[in-house]
Amino acid sequence: MLRAKRGTGTYDGWNNYEHTPPQQALPGPAPRQKLLRRLIETGLNFVGSAVYVLSAAALILDYRHNDRISSLLMVALTTMFAFFFLARTTPPQEANTSPRDWLVATAGTAIPLLLRPAAAVHDFAITEALQFVGICVSITGLLALNNSFGMVAANRGVKTGGIYRYIRHPIYAGYVLASSGFLVQNFTLFNAAVMAAWMALEFGRMGAEEKLLSRDPAYAAYMKRTPWRIIPFVF
Repeated sequence: MLRAKRGTGTYDGWNNYEHTPPQQALPGPAPRQKLLRRLIETGLNFVGSAVYVLSAAALILDYRHNDRISSLLMVALTTMFAFFFLARTTPPQEANTSPRDWLVATAGTAIPLLLRPAAAVHDFAITEALQFVGICVSITGLLALNNSFGMVAANRGVKTGGIYRYIRHPIYAGYVLASSGFLVQNFTLFNAAVMAAWMALEFGRMGAEEKLLSRDPAYAAYMKRTPWRIIPFVF
């Protein structure tokens, strides 16, 4: 008895056998989309690093011309961010595909770099100390994240050690302290507007990060153990 199908071919009953070559699976869109996101994020990291380097250069020039310690302190912070933008190599376990979150993260990274030294020098020891504490807090957070640091919210592994045992967003906390100290010593309406816009964006970034990371049971448990975002016993 003849069968209508043999192996990978078909028989039509008239001694004609048509061979059908095996079908090869085509790559799905997911790997391509993942690669595209990785390329975009890498490009943004290079851009972010370049912007921080330019900001550091402007602050160095201001220090050389005006001996402004507040500018020199900000150089330390901007240089560290420039380094970590380039040093990050850990691929995200869960990437962020929200255009809104990408826009908020990009703007939140760039806007504080618009802060400019005031025409007159008004440096004070107490505000310089505030800047120094903020810089130390941010650097401690950066070192705890190591190469898991990134601009856009993504799950690059849950970090709960070091300073992260006490607050969930130490890098933001330190940057707020350092930038606030700089604003007090270089107060202008422009700088105040920049600071207000940046604070609104940073709250948006924190919310986006926690919304994404809370899908990880490890981070959800971490949020219960560490309830404070940036200021222990306050917020």
